[in-house]
Amino acid sequence: MVGIWRRGASGFVLALGLALPVHAVERPVDCENVAERAQAIRQARDVAGLQRLARGASACDSAVLEYVGQLTAQAMWNALLDRAATATDPAVFEPDLRAILEFGQVWQAHEVLGDIAAARKQHAEATLAYQSALTAIDDETWTPRPPEEARIATLFRKAETQRLLAPTYVANTRSRNDQPSGLGAAQVSRFAVKRTAIPVQFEFGKANFTLEGEKAADDLLFMVRAQGPKRITLVGHTDPVGSEAANQVLSERRAKAVADYLRRNGYTGEIVTLGKGKSQPHEPDDPDAYTVPERHQMDRRVELIR
Repeated sequence: MVGIWRRGASGFVLALGLALPVHAVERPVDCENVAERAQAIRQARDVAGLQRLARGASACDSAVLEYVGQLTAQAMWNALLDRAATATDPAVFEPDLRAILEFGQVWQAHEVLGDIAAARKQHAEATLAYQSALTAIDDETWTPRPPEEARIATLFRKAETQRLLAPTYVANTRSRNDQPSGLGAAQVSRFAVKRTAIPVQFEFGKANFTLEGEKAADDLLFMVRAQGPKRITLVGHTDPVGSEAANQVLSERRAKAVADYLRRNGYTGEIVTLGKGKSQPHEPDDPDAYTVPERHQMDRRVELIR
Protein backbone atom coordinates (compact mmCIF):
# COMPACT_ATOMS: atom_id res chain seq x y z
CA MET A 1 0.00 0.00 0.00
CA VAL A 2 2.94 2.33 0.44
CA GLY A 3 3.11 3.02 -3.29
CA ILE A 4 -0.16 4.94 -3.22
CA TRP A 5 1.53 7.67 -1.21
CA ARG A 6 4.06 8.66 -3.86
CA ARG A 7 4.44 12.43 -3.85
CA GLY A 8 2.35 14.30 -6.38
CA ALA A 9 3.47 17.20 -8.55
CA SER A 10 1.80 19.80 -6.36
CA GLY A 11 3.68 21.63 -3.64
CA PHE A 12 0.62 22.16 -1.41
CA VAL A 13 1.41 22.02 2.27
CA LEU A 14 -1.07 22.11 5.15
CA ALA A 15 -0.07 22.48 8.77
CA LEU A 16 -3.43 21.78 10.42
CA GLY A 17 -5.00 19.04 8.30
CA LEU A 18 -7.14 19.11 5.19
CA ALA A 19 -10.73 19.61 6.13
CA LEU A 20 -12.77 22.41 7.58
CA PRO A 21 -15.09 21.27 10.35
CA VAL A 22 -17.87 19.17 8.85
CA HIS A 23 -20.55 21.61 9.97
CA ALA A 24 -18.65 24.80 9.15
CA VAL A 25 -20.92 27.49 7.71
CA GLU A 26 -19.38 29.69 5.05
CA ARG A 27 -20.71 33.04 3.89
CA PRO A 28 -22.39 32.78 0.44
CA VAL A 29 -20.17 34.00 -2.36
CA ASP A 30 -20.98 35.97 -5.48
CA CYS A 31 -21.32 33.31 -8.19
CA GLU A 32 -19.85 35.50 -10.91
CA ASN A 33 -16.37 34.33 -12.00
CA VAL A 34 -16.25 31.65 -9.29
CA ALA A 35 -14.28 29.29 -11.53
CA GLU A 36 -11.69 31.96 -12.28
CA ARG A 37 -11.38 32.80 -8.60
CA ALA A 38 -10.93 29.12 -7.80
CA GLN A 39 -8.09 28.86 -10.30
CA ALA A 40 -6.40 31.90 -8.80
CA ILE A 41 -6.70 30.45 -5.29
CA ARG A 42 -5.31 27.14 -6.54
CA GLN A 43 -2.33 28.93 -8.11
CA ALA A 44 -1.72 30.55 -4.73
CA ARG A 45 -1.67 27.03 -3.19
CA ASP A 46 -4.32 28.03 -0.68
CA VAL A 47 -6.23 24.80 -0.04
CA ALA A 48 -8.18 26.24 2.88
CA GLY A 49 -9.23 29.12 0.61
CA LEU A 50 -10.52 26.65 -1.96
CA GLN A 51 -12.50 24.86 0.73
CA ARG A 52 -14.11 28.11 1.85
CA LEU A 53 -14.95 29.06 -1.73
CA ALA A 54 -16.45 25.63 -2.49
CA ARG A 55 -18.60 25.68 0.64
CA GLY A 56 -19.72 29.23 0.05
CA ALA A 57 -20.62 28.53 -3.59
CA SER A 58 -23.34 26.01 -2.78
CA ALA A 59 -26.03 28.16 -4.42
CA CYS A 60 -24.12 28.58 -7.70
CA ASP A 61 -24.72 26.80 -11.00
CA SER A 62 -24.29 23.03 -10.56
CA ALA A 63 -21.62 22.74 -13.27
CA VAL A 64 -19.57 25.53 -11.73
CA LEU A 65 -20.08 24.11 -8.26
CA GLU A 66 -18.85 20.69 -9.44
CA TYR A 67 -15.81 22.26 -11.10
CA VAL A 68 -14.83 24.13 -7.95
CA GLY A 69 -15.48 21.06 -5.84
CA GLN A 70 -13.29 18.89 -8.05
CA LEU A 71 -10.53 21.47 -8.02
CA THR A 72 -10.72 21.58 -4.24
CA ALA A 73 -10.75 17.80 -3.85
CA GLN A 74 -7.74 17.37 -6.11
CA ALA A 75 -5.84 20.08 -4.25
CA MET A 76 -6.63 18.34 -0.97
CA TRP A 77 -5.43 15.00 -2.37
CA ASN A 78 -2.16 16.55 -3.53
CA ALA A 79 -1.69 18.10 -0.11
CA LEU A 80 -2.31 14.74 1.52
CA LEU A 81 0.35 13.13 -0.67
CA ASP A 82 2.85 15.64 0.65
CA ARG A 83 1.89 15.00 4.25
CA ALA A 84 1.86 11.21 3.82
CA ALA A 85 5.06 10.84 1.79
CA THR A 86 6.70 8.64 4.42
CA ALA A 87 3.57 7.00 5.87
CA THR A 88 3.17 3.23 5.88
CA ASP A 89 -0.36 2.95 7.28
CA PRO A 90 -2.98 4.85 5.26
CA ALA A 91 -5.64 4.20 7.92
CA VAL A 92 -4.38 7.17 9.94
CA PHE A 93 -5.51 9.42 7.07
CA GLU A 94 -9.04 8.00 6.81
CA PRO A 95 -10.72 11.23 8.07
CA ASP A 96 -8.73 13.25 5.50
CA LEU A 97 -9.73 10.89 2.70
CA ARG A 98 -13.40 11.17 3.59
CA ALA A 99 -13.06 14.96 3.79
CA ILE A 100 -11.69 15.01 0.23
CA LEU A 101 -14.73 13.12 -1.03
CA GLU A 102 -17.06 15.69 0.53
CA PHE A 103 -15.88 18.07 -2.20
CA GLY A 104 -15.36 15.89 -5.28
CA GLN A 105 -14.55 12.51 -6.74
CA VAL A 106 -10.86 11.58 -6.59
CA TRP A 107 -10.40 7.97 -7.59
CA GLN A 108 -7.22 7.52 -5.58
CA ALA A 109 -9.02 8.54 -2.38
CA HIS A 110 -11.71 5.93 -3.04
CA GLU A 111 -9.05 3.29 -3.69
CA VAL A 112 -7.16 3.97 -0.47
CA LEU A 113 -10.42 3.79 1.50
CA GLY A 114 -10.96 0.43 -0.21
CA ASP A 115 -7.49 -0.71 0.87
CA ILE A 116 -8.25 0.33 4.46
CA ALA A 117 -11.56 -1.57 4.48
CA ALA A 118 -9.98 -4.64 2.85
CA ALA A 119 -7.25 -4.74 5.51
CA ARG A 120 -10.01 -4.74 8.14
CA LYS A 121 -11.84 -7.52 6.23
CA GLN A 122 -14.78 -5.19 5.70
CA HIS A 123 -15.34 -6.73 2.30
CA ALA A 124 -18.61 -5.06 1.32
CA GLU A 125 -17.26 -1.60 2.21
CA ALA A 126 -14.05 -2.32 0.28
CA THR A 127 -16.04 -3.42 -2.77
CA LEU A 128 -18.07 -0.21 -2.78
CA ALA A 129 -14.97 1.94 -2.41
CA TYR A 130 -13.11 0.18 -5.22
CA GLN A 131 -16.16 0.38 -7.47
CA SER A 132 -16.46 4.10 -6.74
CA ALA A 133 -12.82 4.47 -7.80
CA LEU A 134 -13.55 2.67 -11.08
CA THR A 135 -16.63 4.82 -11.71
CA ALA A 136 -14.63 7.99 -11.05
CA ILE A 137 -11.88 6.87 -13.44
CA ASP A 138 -14.43 6.28 -16.20
CA ASP A 139 -15.86 9.81 -15.91
CA GLU A 140 -13.79 12.33 -17.87
CA THR A 141 -15.06 15.23 -15.78
CA TRP A 142 -13.82 13.60 -12.60
CA THR A 143 -10.69 12.05 -14.09
CA PRO A 144 -9.44 13.90 -17.19
CA ARG A 145 -6.13 12.00 -17.00
CA PRO A 146 -6.95 8.37 -16.23
CA PRO A 147 -4.30 5.90 -15.06
CA GLU A 148 -2.70 3.30 -17.32
CA GLU A 149 -4.64 0.22 -18.39
CA ALA A 150 -2.62 -2.10 -16.14
CA ARG A 151 -3.34 0.12 -13.13
CA ILE A 152 -7.08 -0.01 -13.81
CA ALA A 153 -6.92 -3.78 -14.28
CA THR A 154 -5.30 -4.17 -10.85
CA LEU A 155 -7.99 -2.04 -9.24
CA PHE A 156 -10.72 -4.02 -10.99
CA ARG A 157 -9.20 -7.25 -9.71
CA LYS A 158 -9.16 -5.94 -6.15
CA ALA A 159 -12.84 -5.02 -6.44
CA GLU A 160 -13.69 -8.50 -7.77
CA THR A 161 -11.87 -10.24 -4.93
CA GLN A 162 -13.54 -8.18 -2.25
CA ARG A 163 -17.01 -8.73 -3.74
CA LEU A 164 -16.44 -12.49 -3.85
CA LEU A 165 -15.63 -12.33 -0.12
CA ALA A 166 -18.50 -10.05 0.93
CA PRO A 167 -21.12 -11.73 3.16
CA THR A 168 -23.95 -10.21 1.08
CA TYR A 169 -24.10 -9.39 -2.61
CA VAL A 170 -22.74 -5.94 -3.49
CA ALA A 171 -24.46 -4.55 -6.57
CA ASN A 172 -22.66 -2.86 -9.44
CA THR A 173 -22.40 0.89 -9.13
CA ARG A 174 -24.18 3.14 -11.64
CA SER A 175 -22.83 5.96 -13.75
CA ARG A 176 -24.38 9.42 -13.89
CA ASN A 177 -26.64 8.29 -16.73
CA ASP A 178 -27.73 5.23 -14.71
CA GLN A 179 -25.68 2.71 -16.68
CA PRO A 180 -23.78 -0.18 -15.04
CA SER A 181 -20.36 0.96 -13.90
CA GLY A 182 -17.69 -0.25 -11.49
CA LEU A 183 -17.67 -4.04 -11.74
CA GLY A 184 -20.62 -3.82 -14.12
CA ALA A 185 -18.79 -1.81 -16.78
CA ALA A 186 -17.85 -3.30 -20.13
CA GLN A 187 -14.97 -0.82 -20.31
CA VAL A 188 -13.34 1.45 -17.73
CA SER A 189 -11.53 4.22 -19.57
CA ARG A 190 -8.83 2.42 -21.59
CA PHE A 191 -9.33 -0.94 -19.85
CA ALA A 192 -11.65 -3.33 -21.72
CA VAL A 193 -13.37 -5.73 -19.32
CA LYS A 194 -13.29 -9.15 -20.95
CA ARG A 195 -14.48 -11.20 -17.98
CA THR A 196 -16.13 -10.46 -14.65
CA ALA A 197 -16.36 -12.80 -11.67
CA ILE A 198 -19.84 -12.68 -10.11
CA PRO A 199 -20.57 -14.23 -6.69
CA VAL A 200 -23.84 -15.94 -7.59
CA GLN A 201 -24.65 -18.00 -4.50
CA PHE A 202 -26.46 -21.33 -4.66
CA GLU A 203 -27.87 -23.76 -2.14
CA PHE A 204 -25.24 -26.24 -1.02
CA GLY A 205 -24.61 -28.88 -3.68
CA LYS A 206 -27.46 -27.57 -5.86
CA ALA A 207 -28.14 -25.18 -8.74
CA ASN A 208 -30.90 -23.26 -6.92
CA PHE A 209 -30.22 -19.61 -6.11
CA THR A 210 -30.11 -18.42 -2.54
CA LEU A 211 -31.71 -15.01 -1.90
CA GLU A 212 -28.30 -13.38 -2.32
CA GLY A 213 -27.72 -15.43 -5.46
CA GLU A 214 -30.91 -14.12 -7.00
CA LYS A 215 -29.80 -10.55 -6.27
CA ALA A 216 -26.57 -11.24 -8.14
CA ALA A 217 -28.41 -12.79 -11.09
CA ASP A 218 -30.79 -9.83 -11.20
CA ASP A 219 -27.89 -7.38 -11.21
CA LEU A 220 -26.28 -9.35 -14.05
CA LEU A 221 -29.59 -9.18 -15.92
CA PHE A 222 -29.67 -5.39 -15.63
CA MET A 223 -26.06 -5.26 -16.85
CA VAL A 224 -26.53 -7.33 -20.00
CA ARG A 225 -29.87 -5.73 -20.87
CA ALA A 226 -28.39 -2.25 -20.50
CA GLN A 227 -25.27 -3.04 -22.52
CA GLY A 228 -26.91 -5.32 -25.07
CA PRO A 229 -24.10 -7.72 -26.01
CA LYS A 230 -25.25 -10.07 -28.77
CA ARG A 231 -23.37 -13.02 -27.28
CA ILE A 232 -22.09 -13.82 -23.80
CA THR A 233 -20.46 -16.82 -22.15
CA LEU A 234 -21.23 -17.88 -18.60
CA VAL A 235 -18.66 -20.08 -16.86
CA GLY A 236 -19.48 -21.90 -13.64
CA HIS A 237 -16.76 -22.58 -11.03
CA THR A 238 -16.78 -24.49 -7.76
CA ASP A 239 -14.50 -24.80 -4.77
CA PRO A 240 -12.21 -27.86 -4.51
CA VAL A 241 -14.35 -29.71 -1.97
CA GLY A 242 -15.71 -32.94 -3.45
CA SER A 243 -14.83 -35.06 -6.44
CA GLU A 244 -13.70 -33.63 -9.74
CA ALA A 245 -16.58 -35.27 -11.61
CA ALA A 246 -19.25 -33.98 -9.21
CA ASN A 247 -17.88 -30.45 -9.26
CA GLN A 248 -17.73 -30.46 -13.04
CA VAL A 249 -21.41 -31.38 -13.32
CA LEU A 250 -22.39 -28.90 -10.61
CA SER A 251 -20.52 -26.03 -12.28
CA GLU A 252 -22.27 -26.75 -15.59
CA ARG A 253 -25.69 -26.84 -13.92
CA ARG A 254 -25.05 -23.56 -12.12
CA ALA A 255 -23.93 -21.75 -15.28
CA LYS A 256 -27.06 -23.05 -17.02
CA ALA A 257 -29.26 -21.88 -14.11
CA VAL A 258 -27.95 -18.32 -14.54
CA ALA A 259 -28.48 -18.50 -18.31
CA ASP A 260 -32.05 -19.70 -17.83
CA TYR A 261 -32.72 -16.81 -15.44
CA LEU A 262 -31.46 -14.27 -17.97
CA ARG A 263 -33.55 -15.76 -20.79
CA ARG A 264 -36.72 -15.91 -18.66
CA ASN A 265 -36.33 -12.26 -17.78
CA GLY A 266 -35.80 -10.74 -21.19
CA TYR A 267 -32.20 -11.13 -22.34
CA THR A 268 -32.41 -12.13 -26.01
CA GLY A 269 -28.73 -12.51 -26.93
CA GLU A 270 -26.95 -15.81 -27.43
CA ILE A 271 -25.71 -17.47 -24.24
CA VAL A 272 -22.99 -20.11 -24.15
CA THR A 273 -22.58 -21.98 -20.86
CA LEU A 274 -19.48 -23.78 -19.66
CA GLY A 275 -18.45 -25.51 -16.45
CA LYS A 276 -14.90 -25.59 -15.16
CA GLY A 277 -15.55 -27.37 -11.86
CA LYS A 278 -12.65 -26.82 -9.49
CA SER A 279 -10.01 -26.60 -12.22
CA GLN A 280 -9.69 -22.78 -12.31
CA PRO A 281 -9.66 -21.28 -8.78
CA HIS A 282 -9.91 -17.53 -8.40
CA GLU A 283 -6.46 -15.93 -8.25
CA PRO A 284 -6.38 -12.99 -5.82
CA ASP A 285 -3.48 -10.55 -5.74
CA ASP A 286 -1.99 -12.13 -2.60
CA PRO A 287 -3.26 -15.68 -1.94
CA ASP A 288 -1.35 -15.92 1.35
CA ALA A 289 -3.45 -13.06 2.75
CA TYR A 290 -6.58 -15.24 2.80
CA THR A 291 -7.67 -18.28 4.80
CA VAL A 292 -8.59 -21.56 3.16
CA PRO A 293 -12.36 -20.93 3.67
CA GLU A 294 -11.96 -17.47 2.13
CA ARG A 295 -10.16 -18.90 -0.90
CA HIS A 296 -12.90 -21.50 -1.29
CA GLN A 297 -15.53 -18.76 -1.13
CA MET A 298 -13.75 -16.87 -3.91
CA ASP A 299 -13.68 -20.02 -6.02
CA ARG A 300 -17.48 -20.35 -5.98
CA ARG A 301 -18.49 -17.98 -8.74
CA VAL A 302 -19.93 -17.54 -12.21
CA GLU A 303 -17.84 -15.61 -14.71
CA LEU A 304 -19.32 -13.43 -17.41
CA ILE A 305 -17.25 -13.35 -20.60
CA ARG A 306 -18.20 -10.81 -23.21
